[in-house]
Amino acid sequence: MPSERDYQIAPIVQESIIHNTKSLSNLQNITASLFGVAAGILGLESYAGFLFYFALAALVTTLTYVLRIAP
Repeated sequence: MPSERDYQIAPIVQESIIHNTKSLSNLQNITASLFGVAAGILGLESYAGFLFYFALAALVTTLTYVLRIAP
């Protein structure tokens, strides 16, 4: 188990990075599913449905970078 001094020297903790990466992956998977379902419920087909999905996916990606949510 690393000591307090080790965390001060190298503050990046591998377990935290793995957890954050999994959380971001879950966020992307859940929002992708919800956006697909929303497009289907709204009856958007073909290009309209794809553009709806793509615009919302781009919005979520932009928000993760703007809010500096990183692994």
